[in-house]
Amino acid sequence: MNWKICWLVPAALAAASAAHAQPITYAEALRQAREEQPLIEARELQVEANRKVIGTADELPDPVLGGGLVNAPVTGPVAYELNGTEMTMLQVGIDQDIPNLAKRHARRGLAVSDTNVSQARLTMARRDVVLAAGQSWISLHFAQRRMALAQVAQEDLGALVPVAR
Repeated sequence: MNWKICWLVPAALAAASAAHAQPITYAEALRQAREEQPLIEARELQVEANRKVIGTADELPDPVLGGGLVNAPVTGPVAYELNGTEMTMLQVGIDQDIPNLAKRHARRGLAVSDTNVSQARLTMARRDVVLAAGQSWISLHFAQRRMALAQVAQEDLGALVPVAR
């Protein structure tokens, strides 16, 4: 799907509604397109989120607290009695996974590349929005000029109708 076309319609509507309300300059149309575009805001938030992930990408995972009852009898005459045998133990501990250092560095590199990709997408979105808004403004401007010329021509031809009769 061509995303440039998708932005042309909203930009044209925004430019058309602004043109009917009041005249707007080309620079003002581009400024409004840059500031009021939800796609750009979403891309900026995505870049910010990816930057925050970089700091935690190569950290160790959280430790896990574990516990349990070991060697508790479940059959026989001392079933479910915790003081019936000397082998029954209560175990409590903390388990820490330590992944390979290369994997941790690879995760960080992946997070950095994701940030670079999202930054490139933000730049492309800004360019596409400005391009679509500019094309819409230019199309609207020349359509209005053609319409004004057509009205002048119609008035001139209207003046010639009595002469032709």
